[in-house]
Amino acid sequence: MKLLTIIVLIFLVFGGFLIVKYNNYKFDNPDEVVSFTADYGKWLFGVGKSAVKVVGAVIKEDWLPQEAPDAVENASNMTKASKKVVVVYD
Repeated sequence: MKLLTIIVLIFLVFGGFLIVKYNNYKFDNPDEVVSFTADYGKWLFGVGKSAVKVVGAVIKEDWLPQEAPDAVENASNMTKASKKVVVVYD
C-alpha cells in the first residue's frame, strides 16, 4: 500500500511539474499561482474522469470465458460408470 501511495504522489507531482513547465509559470505574482491552481484542478478533474471511465469499462467487461458448445454435450453424455462416489471411513 505504501508503494501505491508513493506512485500516486509521484504521478501528481510530475503532473504539476509538467503544467508549470508548459505554461511557463514563475510564481512571481499571485495571479500565476491562481492560474496554476486552476490548470492543476482541471487536469486532476480530467484524470479522475478518465479513471471513472476505465473502471466503468472494466466492470462492464465479461471476464468469464465462454463455455464451448461441445462441453455441454459432453457433460450430458457422461455415463453412470464415470460418476463414482468414494466413501472413506475412518
